[in-house]
Amino acid sequence: MSALSDVSIFTLISNKELVVEPLDKSNIQPGSIDLTLDKLAFVPNFKQGEIVDIAERTDWEKCWQKIDLSAGYILNPGKFIVGQSAEEIKLSQSYNGAIFNRNSLIYAGIDASLTQYINPGFSGHKIIALKNIGTNPIKICSGLRICQLVIFELDTEAEKTYELRHSGQHIDTSIADFMNRCIDEALKKSEA
Repeated sequence: MSALSDVSIFTLISNKELVVEPLDKSNIQPGSIDLTLDKLAFVPNFKQGEIVDIAERTDWEKCWQKIDLSAGYILNPGKFIVGQSAEEIKLSQSYNGAIFNRNSLIYAGIDASLTQYINPGFSGHKIIALKNIGTNPIKICSGLRICQLVIFELDTEAEKTYELRHSGQHIDTSIADFMNRCIDEALKKSEA
């Protein structure tokens, strides 16, 4: 499994095996695509010292505060937020992806590689967790080129679709459902 070059990325886009919308062609690097940060993000709203039981918790709406990054947000040292790519990404069943940090941001203290893997057949806005691993507060805002998407070709096309990747109930289903509902609501509001 090897990473695709810019030439291969452009070919995939023209063949509709990879969709990145909106696409800023200047964000396609020699072996990756820079993704930008959307205006929708979530800040954890847990009580200090609270044990977060991910197996039992069903009230995820109460655990996160929705924020708008349009005017900027100060991310303090040791804190994290969960945002998403401004770009909608669609991969065919023959490709997967991984998120990597951009060097310029890691030097500032932002780690965006916490939510790294993208399954074959994925379609949607990529959830991106951002953590300040530095010692100074850092201001982030929507539109910032936040991470790099690297595309890999599978040795064979995946049989199971992205939607069918889990069989049965899993612990993280309620979390994923919550995040997907929030993303869908935000998209509907922006289209209205």
